[in-house]
Amino acid sequence: MSTPVEATFCYDVDDPFVVRTEFRPMHDSSVTWDLGRDLLDSGTKDTAGSGEVRVWPLLADDCDDSLFLRIGPPGATALFEIDRTGLRAWLRRTYLRVPRGSEADRIDWGALARRLLTDS
Repeated sequence: MSTPVEATFCYDVDDPFVVRTEFRPMHDSSVTWDLGRDLLDSGTKDTAGSGEVRVWPLLADDCDDSLFLRIGPPGATALFEIDRTGLRAWLRRTYLRVPRGSEADRIDWGALARRLLTDS
């Protein structure tokens, strides 16, 4: 069964490794997943990910421009079809804001360590 789902992809330069993705089914509450930016980028070219997140392009013919994103634990997965060209363009803009390889320079490591040590 196929159901349209609205999704919003958000990128925060202060959390540079992550793309926060909010899925909003028509008659249900929204669900948010944090996905790796590099994982999504890799998935626009070839199969990427393992476990609860897998991304791959549909390469059936040169005309198809779809990307599939499967999320969730075994037995409770959701499969999304996404416009690959649109996602690639959006990802390019995130890499202009924070170039690949410079993500760690943006993280406040002291604040992260404090948060990890106080969250139990």
